[in-house]
Amino acid sequence: MKTFHLFRFLPYLLLGLCWTSCEETCPNGYYGENCEEKEYDKFISDYTGMINCGAGNQLTELSIVPEPQKPPFDVIIDMENSSSLSGFRLKAHILKDTIYIGDQELKIQQGSDSVKYTFFASRGTLTNDTTLTLQMIFSTGLYPDLKLSCNYNLVKN
Repeated sequence: MKTFHLFRFLPYLLLGLCWTSCEETCPNGYYGENCEEKEYDKFISDYTGMINCGAGNQLTELSIVPEPQKPPFDVIIDMENSSSLSGFRLKAHILKDTIYIGDQELKIQQGSDSVKYTFFASRGTLTNDTTLTLQMIFSTGLYPDLKLSCNYNLVKN
């Protein structure tokens, strides 16, 4: 009769436990072999593509730039040169492959007037480090009860 000796398999058991629980994890906001890459670096770029706010597709462009002195999470969505909803900069937050836009209010110049916009929490996803799908939900000071949702499909330049 053979006896089963657990102690012979103990090193393999410990190796298996370490394999699953001893892998190096990076702090939030960082990735890479040595956790040297900031997650928002994947998003930093100029983008071109289409926007649809319910009235058909229109060409648009935007830039995502780092929020000064707030790495590795915070960025600015720069709409200064956008062909639609232009002339403003939204603050956003990056976590892994998702960009989050928090509630915020902005005054946007429209002709000689300044119109208040309220942006509501929304988000987007970066796929294959090149394609950004983004939704923005907002209302204007002129019609505060009417929420408009714009869907962006963009590609890095």
